[in-house]
Amino acid sequence: MRWVLLVLIFLFNSLAAQNINEFELINHVPNQISVVAIGDDILALGAPQKISLYDIREPDKPKLACCVSDAADYEVVKMQFQNSYLFYANLHNIRVYDISDPRSPILKIDKESDDEILDMVYSDGHLFVSKYEIGVEIWEVTGNFTQLNQVSLVPRPVDQEIYTLIVKDSLMFFQHFYHGRIYDISDITSPRYLSFFSPPDLYGGPVEMLDIKLDGAYLYAAVNYYGLICFDISDPAGPIMTDKLNTDDINSKKITLCDDYVLLHCADKRFVVNKSDPYNLEYWQWTSSVNFSNSIVKDSLVYSISQDSDLYLFIHKNTGTFSLRAEYMGCAAVTSSIISDDFLAVQDNLKGFVLYNMEPFHLPEKHSRYKFIPQQLNTMTRKGNFYYNGAESRFYILEYRTEYGSMINHGAIEIPSSVMLAEDSLLYISDSQHLTIFDISQPETPAELSSVFVDFPKEHIYKDDNLLYLLCGIYGVQIMDVANPESPEFITNFSYNWEAMTGAAAIDDYLYLSSYSSTGGALFTLNNSNPSNPDLISMEVGAGGYKLARRDNYLYTLFDGLNKIDITDRENPVLKTTMSLPAGGGDISLSDSLIAVSIWNHGVFIIRDNEFNATPVETIEENLSRFDLSQNYPNPFNASTTILFSLPNEELAEINIYNISGEKIMSTEFAGQKGNNKYFFDGANLASGIYLYSLKAGGFRQVRKMLLLK
Repeated sequence: MRWVLLVLIFLFNSLAAQNINEFELINHVPNQISVVAIGDDILALGAPQKISLYDIREPDKPKLACCVSDAADYEVVKMQFQNSYLFYANLHNIRVYDISDPRSPILKIDKESDDEILDMVYSDGHLFVSKYEIGVEIWEVTGNFTQLNQVSLVPRPVDQEIYTLIVKDSLMFFQHFYHGRIYDISDITSPRYLSFFSPPDLYGGPVEMLDIKLDGAYLYAAVNYYGLICFDISDPAGPIMTDKLNTDDINSKKITLCDDYVLLHCADKRFVVNKSDPYNLEYWQWTSSVNFSNSIVKDSLVYSISQDSDLYLFIHKNTGTFSLRAEYMGCAAVTSSIISDDFLAVQDNLKGFVLYNMEPFHLPEKHSRYKFIPQQLNTMTRKGNFYYNGAESRFYILEYRTEYGSMINHGAIEIPSSVMLAEDSLLYISDSQHLTIFDISQPETPAELSSVFVDFPKEHIYKDDNLLYLLCGIYGVQIMDVANPESPEFITNFSYNWEAMTGAAAIDDYLYLSSYSSTGGALFTLNNSNPSNPDLISMEVGAGGYKLARRDNYLYTLFDGLNKIDITDRENPVLKTTMSLPAGGGDISLSDSLIAVSIWNHGVFIIRDNEFNATPVETIEENLSRFDLSQNYPNPFNASTTILFSLPNEELAEINIYNISGEKIMSTEFAGQKGNNKYFFDGANLASGIYLYSLKAGGFRQVRKMLLLK
């Protein structure tokens, strides 16, 4: 088999403002490899029966320094550099090499193990070895790296092998199948258990963790089904989950930490996750035909191992404008969603109707829920605080009462509802045979105005001025004149070679239709100045999809990803960028600043288009009507950090800083403004450690933790 070396050279100015999703292959060097480690100027490639050392002083031109033979044909578990020494572990051997001269390594320690070795870490004169049956052995390395003396043992949890070890300062972290544990090793002879951390249960049971990595006060875990989870471990006795990022991949395998981002390796994808704010993880997805299992980073270089044990060399390009937040995940029955700047409404065949508070948008909170009697939900629309939910044989009328913070059910009207649209004081509903129009000037009691026969099943409904468009899949789009809602009139039908029409949008005299087929989605551009005879201008394969929405001069379509299309030139749409999303049918909903994409079997993705939203996440909410103290950013920090808080009115505010013992070390009082406020804290004269900060205003008080690392 051919083995290839790949280097990812990342050229970027601001990761938080750009996507990382395009890589170009630039070089390769043949070699056999299953584990990789990197030192100052040395790259070690480990494989059964051989260790290869490469001189990487010229990173794009690695030069083979030597090969060290290993008679034992065991899988390589771990390699780690420590100054001029290389620690090496396979399934049954621990070895230490002096590589002062990488052309002629000297074996210093060779220790055999009957038990299977799972991981190995060297830290501050001690070697930590995880073994299948025993647990974690802790050895003191003495005699100028020539001797190992066991000083303690941490037994493995019952029926839980310890797969990943992390040692940092006086703490040891290890990960087994469903949980992780934290130990105090300030007394290396007697490790003391502090706490455990684990992902939330899913479908009533625990979820597997496959890897963990430590980054300052935050611990990142690769978790099956969820993807990536972050824990705040600034208090190691009480870890707190800060955020979880669903990657729609059942097999999240390994994590690699870089300066501002995380590489998460899954079964057939690698995700690049922005970790600049651990409480607001954002990912950019790179999907590759090569399945990567792990990577290692040095400076701006990333060495990546494929599933077939090849190592690839890429140069990175920055493209795209989207940033993504997957907020409502883990349910397979989402049928529709509606987003506004204040609420996200989700229609779900298992959970019913769920309303989320979108202030702030990056941390939605479940606000209210209404569970329907068993009925297949199909569609949803909104008028003010009223939500109409269409089902197989009826539609439900729900009202959100702001004064009570709950949903009121106003009953149901017996009429099959495949698609529905509320606009102004009218509600349009259609099934496979009829179009029915209701007067909803009294939204809790819709009054039927008309019902006309309109053939074929409906996929979507769209209205522009006095024209109503009924998207009928392979049967095309039916155009209706609804100027008189009591007597709607059929105008014409447009179809094209059995393309399944699913979405529509109009601007000026132009009509855009999206379709999907086995060959991919298509976008149709029509001149609709004469609605009785739409004139087809163009058809762009690959630009259409399941649904279509418009904001200003851009269209958004959904087909194996979210497409953004520029229609500044009305007759020549241009595909501007695509964000990869899980495959499947779904819906698109737009608010002034956000995009909600609901995909069957995956949930709802909340997306911000950075072209329309240049304001950072922490300053985007300008009209908060409540007290709130946000997590400082960055955290951990070196010397200075920003504390963001919001006030419902202009009033006196007080920020206090305390040390971990509760002693007040700083206090600032000032006139706070309504909405968002910022306080810049300078800790240059303070020692590293955990500090508390509090907000006092108008009878409100809240306290949070922050970590100063110098």
